[in-house]
Amino acid sequence: MRSPIAKSCCWRSYAVTQERVVESATKLKNMALAAMESTNTVRAKIEGWFLEQDRILAIKPRDRIHEQDRKNVLKQSFFALGCARAGLDRLEASYQQKHLPFLQDAYQALDRELNDCRTQIFAAVSAPTLNSNFEEKLSLRAWAINLAGRCSQSAVVAASGAANAKTNAAQRVYREALLFSVAAQTTAAMEATLAQLLRTEKS
Repeated sequence: MRSPIAKSCCWRSYAVTQERVVESATKLKNMALAAMESTNTVRAKIEGWFLEQDRILAIKPRDRIHEQDRKNVLKQSFFALGCARAGLDRLEASYQQKHLPFLQDAYQALDRELNDCRTQIFAAVSAPTLNSNFEEKLSLRAWAINLAGRCSQSAVVAASGAANAKTNAAQRVYREALLFSVAAQTTAAMEATLAQLLRTEKS
């Protein structure tokens, strides 16, 4: 008996033969991405693909993906924190090259905020009481995303016109900030990210 690849009642994971994966992948073109093109991301449309019952790996409840989103809401924050640090590294490099005091001032202010955000995120991950507060964790994730954007943009501004070259390190970090602002995005994360942007604008 054959089972359809998807049913409305559940999420399913499937084992697929290596030969079929390779056969399908060779017919697809890599998508042009602003960042992380090395992932070789492709877009595919699958129709009428059936698998034998013995190839089904697992059947999960429909709401499991939403439960996992809530449970792992802070995991994506670490990518944003790393991106923010990379932006500050480029900002510091521009200061070392140009010796403009305001570049150092910007670096120090953003560095303090980044360390504060990082400390709070690590505390949220390790402390059970805070770790159970979904809204608090969501706010911290939005803060990390916001910092990735601001720190990477500061790197671009400090690099001046050179940042417009696609080979420039500051631009690469800036494009990665774009990716980390939407990676594993949920509706709640989108709302929190935009709310954080509005708070930044008002301050």
